[in-house]
Amino acid sequence: MTSLSYMRLLRWDDRPQLRRPVLVAAFEGWNDAGNAASEAVAYLLRAWGGKSFGAFDSEELFDFTSSRPQVRLESGEARRLDWPALTLSAAAVPGADRDVVFLSGPEPQLRWRSFARELQEMSEAVGISMAVLLGALLADVPHTRPERVRRMADYDPNPRDLMKMFRAEPLRMWPISTRPTSRRTMIRRSWSRSTGGRFVATSVN
Repeated sequence: MTSLSYMRLLRWDDRPQLRRPVLVAAFEGWNDAGNAASEAVAYLLRAWGGKSFGAFDSEELFDFTSSRPQVRLESGEARRLDWPALTLSAAAVPGADRDVVFLSGPEPQLRWRSFARELQEMSEAVGISMAVLLGALLADVPHTRPERVRRMADYDPNPRDLMKMFRAEPLRMWPISTRPTSRRTMIRRSWSRSTGGRFVATSVN
């Protein structure tokens, strides 16, 4: 009889000691119109001096015929192969008494439930109590009008307080992509119920 052991997706490079960290996540792809969400996270990473402490196994999460690795030249000769990667980084928020954990990279295509489970475990391990997911959607809006930012919140011990704090509306789920079916599910159904965590989603149209 052959037994199959569960293959871990998350590789820890360090175990940071963090102060009441908040998870801020942005995924490249369908939910990242104009790279608005991923560039927001990239900017905060640079501004706050974020340091990587782990990454998820690309081989298990991506279909490389869809999310292809990129080949680029260095110094005009040497080639470098960049594989798609979902990385975890941590930074101290200037002037605040808490830290932030960033999750950034392409939207996973495979093993959504396993990814959700390990993200939940990571959140518990470092003490995350709030998650903020960033996204951007294409919409037919005039360029002369201000961008519309939509905030949604759910699963908090005092959900009305959280919605008031962020001026957010109640979150409703719809099965159209990894964001509602995986990322929201991992926060709402797993992590939030087990830790009493807070969840806020922000989208830019």
